[in-house]
Amino acid sequence: MTVVDPVTDERVGVCPSCGGHKQRRSELCRSCWRQKPKPRSSTRPRTGRQYAREHFPLAAVCERCQNAPAVDRHHINGNPLNNEPGNIASLCRRCHMEVDGRIRTVAT
Repeated sequence: MTVVDPVTDERVGVCPSCGGHKQRRSELCRSCWRQKPKPRSSTRPRTGRQYAREHFPLAAVCERCQNAPAVDRHHINGNPLNNEPGNIASLCRRCHMEVDGRIRTVAT
């Protein structure tokens, strides 16, 4: 059922974008609202990991095993907000997981 607002002479409850049903106080229906581009704040604080990715280039090889190419930046003291150059290590994925305790090293 379409209701017409007597003041503005517009249909109430109809999305202006697609013509679908919308809630009374919303400007768009749910599907149009989800598709609408959201504003991104450039002043949003970056996490330590994002800062490390942007400011510390990876070494050619892993600093721990010296074999595989480095693909991760590891915060040595475990604090991702501590981005001192001495706290960032370039590691391969396997060494990074071993150092973080996500996989166990197999003794040979």
